[in-house]
Amino acid sequence: IDESQGKAARVAGVLGVFTAGIAIFAFYGIHARLTVPGDMGATAANILANETLFRIGVAFYLTYSIAVVALAVALYVILRPVSPGVAVLAALWRVVNALTWALASINLLDVVRTLGGAGPLRAFEQLDQLFTAAAEGLARRHLRDGVLDGDFRLSEVRQVGSNGAGRRSDGCHHSTTPHS
Repeated sequence: IDESQGKAARVAGVLGVFTAGIAIFAFYGIHARLTVPGDMGATAANILANETLFRIGVAFYLTYSIAVVALAVALYVILRPVSPGVAVLAALWRVVNALTWALASINLLDVVRTLGGAGPLRAFEQLDQLFTAAAEGLARRHLRDGVLDGDFRLSEVRQVGSNGAGRRSDGCHHSTTPHS
């Protein structure tokens, strides 16, 4: 065992204990106290009443994900001399696990937004409203200037990107050139 493997082993040991501890605390110490099995209403009320605690739990889950990536690197350094291919594969799967965990943790914040909780997520809602207002203003200008047909409804503007340029959701094609 060389010096880098020794340091990596110490780091892996500390991170292994840290990741286990933080995941157990976040789940059993925070989120398990907020959830009421079989009663979504009570769970929602608990989350809203303890929104900061819920967000701290999410932060712990994200911290866990970051620590798991560091643990994967340390384990790679330890296992590389034994089998480089297996070490890369093991590290890759551990990173995929960490990224999946991080995405799931970020999605937990949608719970607060869906329930109508306050906080930083309101900024994203305001940004969405700003973009919607800008798109509506642009659509109105195009209607006024004759770029769009008069029967082109604003809800159809939002679908243009998903249904193809100039296509309404009902399949009718709208010209993007001004009418004479």
